[in-house]
Amino acid sequence: MSRLAPPVAVFRARFLLLLQYRAAALAGFATQCWWSLIRIMVIAAFYVGGRSAPVALDQAISAGLIDPPQYAAQVYALWADLTEAHVTAAFEGAPWLERIRDVWAEIRERGDYCAVVSLSPSFFVERLTGWGAHAAFGSRFPAVPFTEPVDPAGVLSAAAKVEIADRLCREFGVTRADCIAYGDSMSDRDLFGVVPVSVAVNADRHLSGLATHSYMGGDLWEAYELVRHAR
Repeated sequence: MSRLAPPVAVFRARFLLLLQYRAAALAGFATQCWWSLIRIMVIAAFYVGGRSAPVALDQAISAGLIDPPQYAAQVYALWADLTEAHVTAAFEGAPWLERIRDVWAEIRERGDYCAVVSLSPSFFVERLTGWGAHAAFGSRFPAVPFTEPVDPAGVLSAAAKVEIADRLCREFGVTRADCIAYGDSMSDRDLFGVVPVSVAVNADRHLSGLATHSYMGGDLWEAYELVRHAR
C-alpha cells in the first residue's frame, strides 16, 4: 500500500460525509448572469500548536489558520495518489443539493447564464459544466494523477471570485447590476458586496448577515425561488 493511500480513502469516504453537512451550496448567474460557489469539505491531519489533530482544512481556512495557498499545498500533499477514478467516485457519490440541474436548466431556458466559482480544486469543480453550468472555475491544480506541483498563483481567493465574475459579465454582455450571487462561506463576502441581490445558503450568521436573502435546507430550487423573479 502506498504511503498516502489512507488519506485518499479519506477523500472518498469522510470527504463525502462532510459534504453532506454543507450540501455543496451552489448558485449562479441570474437575470442574465448567475454565479456561485461549491465548497468541498476535506479532512487531513493539521498540526496546531505542536499537537497533531485531525482538523478539517475547510474549518482551518475559514478560521484564518491557513490561507488559500497553504490550503492548496495541504490538499496537494493529501491527494498525492489521487486518480481520475477517485475523483469520479467522489463527484458521483457526493450528496449534492437537490434539483441543481433543474435550476440550471430553467436558467438556460430563460436565456440567462449560470456559472460556478469556487476555491476548490479545478479538477472537481469543472465537472459541473456537464450539469448545465455555462462555466466553472476552481483553484488551478495539475491534472490527476499529479505529476507537477500546484502553483500558488493559481489558487483562488475571495477577491479572485469577483475578478472572475467581472470577466464573465463582460463575456456574457451583462453588468454586476444584473447579477445574483449565492454562496455558503466567508470567501463569498466580496462577491456579495458587489451585486444587488445575494443568497446565503446554509451559511453561518457572518455571511447571512451580508446577504439580502438566506436559505437553510437541501434543495437548490427552494433557494432559487427566493429570487427567481428578481428582475
